[in-house]
Amino acid sequence: MRIGGTDKDPEDAFDFWDAKWFGSALNGKPDESFSSSSFTEVETSGESGTAAPRWRLKLDMGSASRPKKRRKPLGEDAHFISEARNAFGVADGVGCWSKSGVDAGKFARQLMSSCKEELERAGSCRATGYVLRRVLKKALRKTTARGTSTACIGAVDGQLLRAVNIGDSGFMVVRGDAVAYRSPSQQHSFNFPFQIGRVDEGTPLKRAVELATELAPGDVIVAASDGLFDNLFEEEIVELVARKRADVFGGTAEEMARALAAAAEDAYRKGKETPFGVASRAAGPPGSAQDRRHHGRRREGTHAQGFRSYSLLPGSSRH
Repeated sequence: MRIGGTDKDPEDAFDFWDAKWFGSALNGKPDESFSSSSFTEVETSGESGTAAPRWRLKLDMGSASRPKKRRKPLGEDAHFISEARNAFGVADGVGCWSKSGVDAGKFARQLMSSCKEELERAGSCRATGYVLRRVLKKALRKTTARGTSTACIGAVDGQLLRAVNIGDSGFMVVRGDAVAYRSPSQQHSFNFPFQIGRVDEGTPLKRAVELATELAPGDVIVAASDGLFDNLFEEEIVELVARKRADVFGGTAEEMARALAAAAEDAYRKGKETPFGVASRAAGPPGSAQDRRHHGRRREGTHAQGFRSYSLLPGSSRH
């Protein structure tokens, strides 16, 4: 576990990169060389089966949500999908605002809607980390609803997946039968994620991390709110993705996203051991108030986006 921060700065945070919680494949540290459920399957054409640098990836997309409370079908999670910009985003409104009569889901929905608008307004410019951070900053300025949320927006540029993330929503790259990359979770302390707000003050946006990872042929990208990652272990996600990819009738991006969201909800309802339960016990000794409160279970709305990609040569297009 890496803990960042200083005694002089109370805003500094604890970044939980603990293999006991997230799994041994967690390596999504920020790439400082850049100034600046989603599901994606990367495919290539040609006899060699390899992706030459000239290939660029295009995404077919799908998404699925399971709200925490059925009487509130919109839930607290929100997302956007932009086929025009080969991009996606997910946000999780912080539920504790409901105690003050604030619907944080409305904030998250406004934020993601504005992110899509700003990203598509960027036109043909490349989706660098700088551009994505600027998009999130402009979208936050346009959001008028009260509340706070986490946020993760990403875009595939050529063969590179770039993202800007703040909080505990995020993504992982599944390569074959293992996790090749996972974005870091940002938390002030256990179950207290970084969160941004407009009317209500949150974590400074400058704390968002810019991420970049190269995609290989056959990779699968799973991006989601914490409702997925808190309730399913990495190996469970990998197994489910593999099973759906092998299913001729259920291998679409939309079906995979639905399956991921359903599996996360099922884990909660059946009281299964979960990553959140492991982390809860690690945060407090057995028998503590922290341990008694969570019992290894996390009831949380879940959103997963689904993308299935194919390759295009420069100059080609598909609408």
